[in-house]
Amino acid sequence: MQFKHVSLGWKRYLKGAYDSENKWNLYGYAGFGLMIGTVTNNHSIVIDTAGYTVSVLSGKANFKRLTFDIGSGVEIPLGGAIYFYIEARALIPATDYPSKYLFINNNAPFTGAANGGIRVLFN
Repeated sequence: MQFKHVSLGWKRYLKGAYDSENKWNLYGYAGFGLMIGTVTNNHSIVIDTAGYTVSVLSGKANFKRLTFDIGSGVEIPLGGAIYFYIEARALIPATDYPSKYLFINNNAPFTGAANGGIRVLFN
């Protein structure tokens, strides 16, 4: 399974502010997103469909999901307007678009992510 995700949300600082140069900042995040994915199923052996049923089809298909995104993170100022951040996010499916190529269609894929990086503030 491969997917791409685009999110638009709101970040609320619980400690500090977006331009604070104190010790560290804590924030929460909530938003909505669009997940576009591709699922590929390859069966490793030939299955006798007369004697067995297969829960997913062999092949490739695309899927789309609207997501509700939540998360939290910590920022540490490095100097000037440069910040190091670490955050955790959960992408919760908000819609269902059934696909015969996904084993579980309800609330799938429920995805979690851990991100880190550098944020540069332009005033």
